[in-house]
Amino acid sequence: MGTPTTLSSLLGEISKRLQSPRALSEVFVLDVSSADLASLQNDLLDNKYDIPGQVASRKYFAGKWPAFAEFVVAYVTFVRDLDPYYIETSYPLLERLVSELQNAFSRPQGAVLCDIVRVITSFMLPLAIELDGMYGRGGGASGNGEEMTTAMPRTMEMSKTLLRFFNTVRAERPTATVEDLASMKKGVLLHIAALLCRSYFTLNQPYTCATVISNMATLNMRFSAYPRSQRVTFRYYLGRYYLLRQELLRARKHLYWAFKNCHGEATHNMRAILTYLVPVNILLGIGTRGLGRYAHGALYDTVSGGEDSSLAGAELQMMYEPLERALRVGDMYAYNAHLTKHMSWFLRKRLFVVLRSRGVVILMRNLFRRIALEHVRHGAGGRGAGDLSYEELLVGVRLSTRLRGSSEQRARVLPIGSEEDAWTGAEVENLCVSLIDQGLVKANIYARNQIVRLMPSGGFPAIHEAWAARGDMWEREEAWLER
Repeated sequence: MGTPTTLSSLLGEISKRLQSPRALSEVFVLDVSSADLASLQNDLLDNKYDIPGQVASRKYFAGKWPAFAEFVVAYVTFVRDLDPYYIETSYPLLERLVSELQNAFSRPQGAVLCDIVRVITSFMLPLAIELDGMYGRGGGASGNGEEMTTAMPRTMEMSKTLLRFFNTVRAERPTATVEDLASMKKGVLLHIAALLCRSYFTLNQPYTCATVISNMATLNMRFSAYPRSQRVTFRYYLGRYYLLRQELLRARKHLYWAFKNCHGEATHNMRAILTYLVPVNILLGIGTRGLGRYAHGALYDTVSGGEDSSLAGAELQMMYEPLERALRVGDMYAYNAHLTKHMSWFLRKRLFVVLRSRGVVILMRNLFRRIALEHVRHGAGGRGAGDLSYEELLVGVRLSTRLRGSSEQRARVLPIGSEEDAWTGAEVENLCVSLIDQGLVKANIYARNQIVRLMPSGGFPAIHEAWAARGDMWEREEAWLER
């Protein structure tokens, strides 16, 4: 059935569907291009109805839920006063609508509105972000949180409304089992949580997601009871949040789960996930080969006509393939030159800091491993096969940070010194201490002899395995995600 085209038919349809939440949500259409909505608007304008009186006469829920009637009045008023050609001028009407919805939802009977909450909030947040992008942004994404909040007033207000929805659900005292989501407000909880996280990332306040995440954990919900699409979205934002905190193993766990469970034909969503999963994999030494169902190379291989037809797409290939190649061989100059060249893109994705800071450590680990392999291949020069001299390592570091271009270019690219003589044996020793302390190299340092002696059992454990033990503390915190 289409949208009712008269006020009488609209109010009648609401009466018929009060006991069917999904059907009830279909009445409240927000598609401003709908011909039926235009017909309803003409009826409202032509007849100049007393809207509050008409709604009150229906006595929805026996008149015991006045907040629901106020929500219906707000919707009819929105339809009447809507300007379909300039949605931005009608945005205050939508703000009133979602405010009345939140007020009705907070009442004991509010569970019947879960589907309506899902539909309207899914419409409102993207619209708020879009309008702020067109009219509201005074600053850029690189500004501090206060600047972004001022520049995106609609998104900020929508995030506050979403938080009120979230707190309403969180405070619910269930009368059924936890699994009986269909009769509870908690049926919309994961949807609201994901939208809240999206709003915080948009407002450049991603660390505020910590409140949402901790509350979700304490509510101890059954994660598998929610639709897969909502679970994928929530874990995508979990992964991005932990990536910002540089908890790489934890970030990969969530991003990889989202990637594996994302619909195979949702290319846009898969690329959004890969934007953050690929750099995590690179920094953990897994690379693009660690993406499970895809063979090596398939991530960037074209699968049909056109240069952007691969799974990752041309943009992600351009950004990440050179990084992975440089990181694998320990080429610090090439790695940092690529980061610097595309700095604006990596900053916009909030990836520059983690790639720069974590990348240096992994670059040195891979460089030293490469030196050790060459050391074995060409002979130890009278020393043990696992003995690496400071001089060997220093030569490797200087080659990795080779001089290229002007001194100004070198200073801009290299994070630690721009000249060869900026690296000394003492700094190489400090690098080795750091790598050993992080478990990325298994060796003993003999400072008097200026030698690093690798363990006979293997001096370079896999990066992700070296850090795997750090996940023990958070596995228990996230047990609810596995239920």
